[in-house]
Amino acid sequence: MEIKEKLVFALFFAALLSASCAPTLKRAELSPDIVAAEREKQLHLALSEQIAQSNRLSEVSWPLLKAATGFCEKQISFHYGFALHSKSVYAEKFRDTVAAKFGISDEVSVRYIHPQFPAAQTGLKTGDKILKVNENDVKGRSIEEVAELILNPAAKLKEPSKVISLEDTTFPVYPMPPSGQADPPVPQGPPPALNLEIDRGGQVIPIKVEGVKACKYRVLYVESDVVNAFADGQNIMFTSGMLRFANSDSELALVIGHEIAHNALGHIDMKRVNSIPGLILDLAIAVVGINTHGLFTQLAGNAFSQDFEAEADYMGLYILAKSGAGISHAADFWRRLGATHPGSINTQMNASHPSSPERFVAIEKHVQEIEEKKARGKPLLPEKK
Repeated sequence: MEIKEKLVFALFFAALLSASCAPTLKRAELSPDIVAAEREKQLHLALSEQIAQSNRLSEVSWPLLKAATGFCEKQISFHYGFALHSKSVYAEKFRDTVAAKFGISDEVSVRYIHPQFPAAQTGLKTGDKILKVNENDVKGRSIEEVAELILNPAAKLKEPSKVISLEDTTFPVYPMPPSGQADPPVPQGPPPALNLEIDRGGQVIPIKVEGVKACKYRVLYVESDVVNAFADGQNIMFTSGMLRFANSDSELALVIGHEIAHNALGHIDMKRVNSIPGLILDLAIAVVGINTHGLFTQLAGNAFSQDFEAEADYMGLYILAKSGAGISHAADFWRRLGATHPGSINTQMNASHPSSPERFVAIEKHVQEIEEKKARGKPLLPEKK
């Protein structure tokens, strides 16, 4: 743009501004220092809430992962009952607060210990820094490297790598192996003990933690106001909106059990296979110059989607029952969801999920089936067609 044209544009823009309506009441004069202090307080509160909700997700999900081992037989790992974190796993905006208010550094330390798992019986404490894992010196190592050693006792450390930051929108709840690597073989025999060396306030302490078998799915907290939870075959994601909506741990357990069931039943892979004919049709139509925007791929992928959701509801209840969680009021979650989100009440032929009334009635029937099996001492296993 020439200088003359820029000048004309600037004058035109200034004329527009001069014609704009302006507020008539005064605006408070704000001290930058006071605003900065308040910003820090709010970051602290936001981070405290995020950690509290992540700990809640760990506390409710881990017993379910343990109880579901009979359903995820090919996707089992060892669980010791503690979660890790370091400064690097938090969003950039939180890192100064993490260091100043919580004392979390770049070193990998213990974030959460489940009261019902072996780690709680060993004297391990939140804030303990991990120095060694099974004789492997992990000081200065990334959280993913440390987690790999914990989940895969046969793993060996490679040359030191830089600390890997997770996505700003996710917070790890379950220790996770590095992505993109081949899955280790299904563990055989009893879980091995984990030998740790930790730093607690400058004191080096050896700790031995026994393990238990559990489904190896990662459970992730996702910062989003959308009320949603979803599984991808390897992970289970819960939004902060869903955690706020599930106002009791029994409701949260219902949703977690449902997502575990999706992974255990292989629904994600089935949907991918089902979508292939639709993809072929989309490509064939594209050859003649018509862009379907993946319509037939989506339609084919959603084949049996409502049946998959109903199946996950069914197995999810059995997972809850096997964990010892109460299921008598499980259906109430769907009644409350319908009241809060009326769009879920009516049945739609092209919907990917059953309606909330359908889910309420079906779950009540499944609860009755499970309670009858308990009364008769029968195995808690879903019925086949």
